[in-house]
Order: sequence, then structure tokens, then C-alpha cells
Amino acid sequence: MRKWSQPNRIKSIDLMNHSPKVTILTPMFNTGREVLETIESVRASTYKDWEHIILDDASTDDSVSLIRAHIEETGYPGRLFENPENLGIAATRQALMKKARGEFLVGVADDLLRPDRIEKDVRCLESASPKVAGVFSRVETFDHTSREVIGQIGAWKGSLDESGQIEPKELAHGLLKVNLIPAMTVTLRRSIIDSVGYDTSFFIEDYPTWVRLLKAGHTFCYRDEVSMDYRIVSTSVRSKHRSRVDLDCLRSKALFFDSGLMDNKRVRDECWRYFWSKITVFNAADRRQAREVLSKMGSEIPSALKAAFSYFPSKALQRMSHRNRTPSATEGKNFHR
Repeated sequence: MRKWSQPNRIKSIDLMNHSPKVTILTPMFNTGREVLETIESVRASTYKDWEHIILDDASTDDSVSLIRAHIEETGYPGRLFENPENLGIAATRQALMKKARGEFLVGVADDLLRPDRIEKDVRCLESASPKVAGVFSRVETFDHTSREVIGQIGAWKGSLDESGQIEPKELAHGLLKVNLIPAMTVTLRRSIIDSVGYDTSFFIEDYPTWVRLLKAGHTFCYRDEVSMDYRIVSTSVRSKHRSRVDLDCLRSKALFFDSGLMDNKRVRDECWRYFWSKITVFNAADRRQAREVLSKMGSEIPSALKAAFSYFPSKALQRMSHRNRTPSATEGKNFHR
């Protein structure tokens, strides 16, 4: 795990008259101490033409006061804003974009940029086809508590052209199977993401956005190197909201239906496979929504999965239904969210 040295005080710039090339977007919720580390990694960047916007999503701890004090004491040229109430991931991301002025957007929550990440991403996008929506790369994960390196994710195993561009249909086939683009490594073209936008009906914002960009005729470039250090914590969105996240993954896959990027049967089969693999994870409400997603594709359960369903023990389904049922008004009244 790389450590960031304490830099010299940064001289403040005239933010009102400066139009930066890159906007760094940081959503924050009870992660003030981690965001302080993010700030230090931004300071160490070899690329200097940026603005950093931090939007707090109604934190319940001292995150806002920590970041505000740091900006005032060090002269860090960042801008801190606060949501009046908790809006969630996708809505906060959209609110951040509305405040951005850069041509390129870099989304960083509480993770750490490698020093040359922004410089190389900008160089890549400036020389890429106008159809390229963004560029992604690999990320190194580390344990938040021990700081030990865990491994790497985000390696693209498919083909690339000489500029690092991925053929859209090949990327679509990869994304149908899994969200293979690590959001924290992505640098996006502002003009393209503005035209496509974010769908705030999703709890997660990255997976559906990549699919919608492909459906709009865009693609991505890939840089085969590590550009971010990503902290693994036990309170991540996936660990706290597994059912909702998995439902949105299914919804994202279903966006490929009638996209022209692949055969509809492939999309239906993958959606049914994913539904089956997560059936014991979905709570009752999300399982109903998942079935609605499948029904909108006019799909019957594939024969292979139908056979599997016939062998699934009925008692296990009953236990699952009992476990995932909606509690009564008096259940859990002594527990806090």
C-alpha cells in the first residue's frame, strides 16, 4: 500500500474564473478521514489542471467539519458542498456532475489516485475517437484496517486496437456477464455523459451507465496498468445492501435486451442464470422486482434452468421465503438503521 507524504501548502486559485480540464468528483458519507487521504493523493498528481468537488450526502459524523477545516488550514483548492438530506449514490453523483466544469470527469470516493493516473487518462482521451466515452484501467485493492495489499481487479482480457479502444460488441458481451469496469478507475468525457446521463432509479450508478453508454453508440479505452488504490471495508455498499445491489445488476444486464449489441436470447439466458444464482440473496420485494424484469423480456425460464428449478427442494424455498419476508410493524422496533 502506497503512502502519501505531506505536501507543501497549495496556493489557492481563482475558481470562479478558472475553467479546469478535469473535474474530480468525490461523494462523501461518514468517510471524512478516508477522504482526507484521497485529497493527499490528488495533491500528489502530476497533472495540475483540475478542480476537486466534494459533496457530502448528509453525513451523521464529523466528516464535514474535518474536510472544511482541512481546506481552510491548508489552502487546498477544493470545494465542499452538502446535500440537505441523504440522496443516495446515483442522485449524489448526478448532483456532483451539475457542479462540474471540467471537460473530463474523474469519480473518486475514498480511494487513492496513483500520481500519473489523470495525466495518462487525459492523454489517452485527447487522442481517442470521439465515440470513446471514457478510459478505464486496473485497480489494486487493500485492506482498510491492516493496509495490506489484497490483489488487483479490472484487467481487460479481450482485444484492443492500437489506441487501446475496445470494440463495442466485444465489451458488451463482457459486461453482460459481469461489471468488469472498475468505476473508480474511469475518466469520462463530460459531453458524452451529459448527453446520456445517469438513471437515478438505480441504487448503483456505474453498471447501468456503462451499458447505456454502449447502447448510445459509445465505447471505452483501456490502459493496462494500475491507476488506483481501492480500500476494502466491511461496510461497503455491496455488503450492506446485497439484495438491492444484485437486483440492480440484473436490471443492468436486462438493458442489453433489444440493444442490437447481441442476440436477445443470450441476454435472456444470462438474466435467468443470474436470477437463479442470487435467488437466496434477494429479499422478497427484490425477488418480485427481479421476476418483473424477466417478464418484461417476454422470457420463459430456459429449459436448463427449468430442470434445475424442479430439483430445488421446496422446503429450502420455504425457509428462504420465511427468512426474506417483510417484517411486521412491531418486529425489530429496537433496532436502528
